[in-house]
Amino acid sequence: MHAETSTGALQPGIDEIAAAAHRYGALLILDTVTSLGGMAVEIDAWGVDVAYSAAQKCLSCLLGWPH
Repeated sequence: MHAETSTGALQPGIDEIAAAAHRYGALLILDTVTSLGGMAVEIDAWGVDVAYSAAQKCLSCLLGWPH
């Protein structure tokens, strides 16, 4: 999880976490639901293998928008 809504926490060092995962042959999946669109999310630069998000958090769009 890159950021968390209720506490306002931000996970630093995603690139270091990715490097550790890759060292052991694992993939890194990153939850960017709270952060995407509101702060830097550098998927490729950090070495993230899979990232997912949604528009209802940081961007404050309606869930499932547009219909």
